[in-house]
Amino acid sequence: MKSDDPMLPDDCHTVAEMLLAYLDDEATEADSARVAAHLDMCARCGLEAETVLALKVATAQHVENSERDPRAVTRLRQFAHALAARAHEVTDR
Repeated sequence: MKSDDPMLPDDCHTVAEMLLAYLDDEATEADSARVAAHLDMCARCGLEAETVLALKVATAQHVENSERDPRAVTRLRQFAHALAARAHEVTDR
């Protein structure tokens, strides 16, 4: 989605690049506001955010309920990054 409002990301690609930092509470305050505003407007990005958040919650529950395996955590992070990369490909079409 394109917007002339400088407080909103220009498009879904920008949000996809910031999504993991946003969901990990590692984005700047300004970027967090921009992503939140976009997620309120864009159903596709909102669904992407919900999916990644659900994976994060499931991963956290799994780690709490079992012995932490660094390789499993690495694989899950790689999977989340692959999902974000696929979102970039879809929005670039």
